[in-house]
Amino acid sequence: MGFVTTVSQCLLCHEPTQMVELCHVSFGSIVRCQQCALVRVSPFRSSEQLATLHASLEYFQHPYFEARRDLAREESVAKQRALLSTLIDGSSLKKIRLLDIGCDTGALLVVARDEFGMDVMGVEVSREASTVAQQQNGLNVVNDFNELRGLRGTFDVITLVDVIEHVANPAALLEEVSQLLRAGGKVYIITPNHDALINKLGLILHRVLGTRARSLIEKLYIPYHEFYFTEATLARLVKQSGLQIERQTMKEFPLNEFGHGLILKLGLVPIFAAQRLTRRQTLQELVAVK
Repeated sequence: MGFVTTVSQCLLCHEPTQMVELCHVSFGSIVRCQQCALVRVSPFRSSEQLATLHASLEYFQHPYFEARRDLAREESVAKQRALLSTLIDGSSLKKIRLLDIGCDTGALLVVARDEFGMDVMGVEVSREASTVAQQQNGLNVVNDFNELRGLRGTFDVITLVDVIEHVANPAALLEEVSQLLRAGGKVYIITPNHDALINKLGLILHRVLGTRARSLIEKLYIPYHEFYFTEATLARLVKQSGLQIERQTMKEFPLNEFGHGLILKLGLVPIFAAQRLTRRQTLQELVAVK
């Protein structure tokens, strides 16, 4: 572990700071701000670089998405249904307007539209994914976030499912989300928890084994993620955007959506059990209100 560089301003604490290297991966270093503990990739990547990465066919075909896209699978539909049920007022008679940022092929939007009668819209950088959403699922999905500029103050619910860690400037994204929400509207965020026990174990292995632990480290730190949030850094980011946190909880990553082999899955079972006991699970969920 060593110092990487001094940055003129941290995205979260807005202070000049040195970034401490936690580990090295094939696409750069994973670094942490000495002032606020925000974790990110170095060298920093631009919005254009990340958009190109996420628009690739390789990303679209990643096995991680298979279970999530399968609307013929009742377990997948039930998961979307459960999420939506927690975000809306069941007694409300008005049509809820939902925006899903990073909607992929639109599984959440389909359930919201067909089962909850919501007025739905999505944003997705991958043209392959948005084409499926539009042509197969009949959804209104745009590729460019700028197309939402005329819709400020019109959405009741905005969801960011595994999105905020992928963007070059999550602070700017949340500020725009706040503008898009109506007064009293809600935003839902789910993202990896960098305080998870599995991350701590991975970093210990990296320090002990060095490059011999590279294959394991790169399952925790993947090239598509630009940021890694703890409970504290995510809460601070959300509050800075002017949103009020309603709840923030930890949850475990579902092994049936894990895009790796059976042996690795079995190895995760005792780690996940320990994470539940210590409340240091792999994922964190946050709901905030404007």
